[in-house]
Amino acid sequence: HGLEPKPEGGRMTLSSHRDDGYLTVAVRDTGVGIALTPGQGVGLSNVRERLAALYGGQASLTLTGEPDGGACAQVRIPWSVH
Repeated sequence: HGLEPKPEGGRMTLSSHRDDGYLTVAVRDTGVGIALTPGQGVGLSNVRERLAALYGGQASLTLTGEPDGGACAQVRIPWSVH
């Protein structure tokens, strides 16, 4: 994770919300940030494939850099109550 290589450590926050029939979960950190071309790793590819298998084109995983450093991973899936 982005906090591990940062000697002084940092902070992680988890947030979620429902909106327009979707659940969005975001994990943000104040770590070392991400590469110039984020989101191309094998693990992220596997998660995207799993989301596609479960939800088709209705789910997404994004990884972005935060303005003051660190990163944000966000998963968006359809929300339904059965």
